[in-house]
Amino acid sequence: MKIIYSFLCVVFLCLGSCTNKEQQTFKLSKTNNRLEIKLEKKTPSVGAMQYIEIEDKGLLTYLNKAKNSIAVFDIKEAKQIDEIVIPKGESGYPKGRMIKFSAINDTLIGIATSQFNFALINWKGKLVKTFDGLVVDNVYTAPSLSPSFRISHEQINYTLRWLTPVNDCSDVTKIALSADISLIDYSTSICKFRVPEEYCSPDIKSYQYTWYRELYDSSYIYSFTFSNYIYQYDKKQENKHTKKPAKSKYAPENLMQKKALTIDEGRKAMYGKIVYDKYRNVFYRFFLLEHIFNEGETIFEAARFKKQFSIIVLDKDLNVIGETLFPENTYISYMHFVAPEGLYISTNHIKNPDFDEDYLKFELFELKEM
Repeated sequence: MKIIYSFLCVVFLCLGSCTNKEQQTFKLSKTNNRLEIKLEKKTPSVGAMQYIEIEDKGLLTYLNKAKNSIAVFDIKEAKQIDEIVIPKGESGYPKGRMIKFSAINDTLIGIATSQFNFALINWKGKLVKTFDGLVVDNVYTAPSLSPSFRISHEQINYTLRWLTPVNDCSDVTKIALSADISLIDYSTSICKFRVPEEYCSPDIKSYQYTWYRELYDSSYIYSFTFSNYIYQYDKKQENKHTKKPAKSKYAPENLMQKKALTIDEGRKAMYGKIVYDKYRNVFYRFFLLEHIFNEGETIFEAARFKKQFSIIVLDKDLNVIGETLFPENTYISYMHFVAPEGLYISTNHIKNPDFDEDYLKFELFELKEM
């Protein structure tokens, strides 16, 4: 009898352990580590950025629209060590000022301009290749203006954005989501991924059909602005996609159908970037809470400085394993980067009492099991 009782205890302990493991959740926990970088003159305190490792050195590349350049910061030394200046108007260079960029590898940088041109430059700022008016297979898309260029199997992968308004959902599902550029002959090709039919809605205006994308192995992971789901497309099976629930606990069930706020009222709740953390093998999906304007607040401020957001954590199989809500008017949702030590998020929110336009400031968050 004692043997049977002991056996049952072991079984129940194992079952309890397995259940706890299945129910494990994670959160992003703020550490005491801060990163502060003194900015040189004519360098804005808010802008696009990307972390990259070159020769075991962690570098933060940062767009300076005022100077049409990319500043390079050494994370360990917390100082600027280089500046890549892009000539404006010089023969062969893309027209318009640089508004987005992506450091593809230790040789190439992709840049996008205000004239919807895309080019490759090297780390000295010298032009490698210009792509004017990339050919796509439908009239509703154009090269992306978001820093979503990635290198994969000797190809640059980038997202597409559509510029021409559409009339109905049948037009929406024709929209291509991604394209590739070969690094061998620089030829372009359009992926077969399309906006999923279930994402169509007469309540969404054409300009609201935006999406963010991340690469993982041979898959593209898409986060649509007003969808409580994320979509995974495998390049080996381009006509198929997997739909996974990835809803924020702060998002309404009918987010897509929820009436949009007028330009004078505020900004509707929506999803933002989806980011892969290769060091911890998880994804971060940003959710921007509804922002009702205060008296005197402008849409310009609301667009650049979201009032509050959360970050949903997903495992490698795109299962939600946690969510962290961040305090109001403290952090900037789109100014962040993943490093070996964790996730850095900028505190350069204009309403943060600690804000200083002469510095780039970040706080480090670690992923911890609850």
